[in-house]
Amino acid sequence: MSRIPKSILELQEALKWRPEGYNGFCKYCQNEPCLCWEKPDNKEKLLRLEALSLVAKERERQITLWGNIYFTDLPMAMCVLGEEMGELMEAVNDTVYLENVRKESKGGKDNILKEATQVAAVAVKLIQMLLDDGVKPL
Repeated sequence: MSRIPKSILELQEALKWRPEGYNGFCKYCQNEPCLCWEKPDNKEKLLRLEALSLVAKERERQITLWGNIYFTDLPMAMCVLGEEMGELMEAVNDTVYLENVRKESKGGKDNILKEATQVAAVAVKLIQMLLDDGVKPL
């Protein structure tokens, strides 16, 4: 049985997600919430929830650092997103080609995950800007 982080359970509750066929208790493991994450469809959902949780935490970190401000326009948003993508590409490149070449490598799975989360969080910020009717993106 896999360990379910508390934050995942909180996110699961917030999204009101339940395994297919849910009727109070899981029909497979007889637990509430379902603990049978070994099933492939449940594992994918757990990983998705965990990824969304990481992005939400990164958005909170960004708000703490810079405040809850929107991009001034789409070109600015693309510049910030491009800068984050560049850091993600650097992490992948260092992992694949330079991990054992230079000591100050920015590669490795942990750094790729961190940079991918930052890219996703900036994309969420852009989506928030576009959804807010009071903000003019152009």
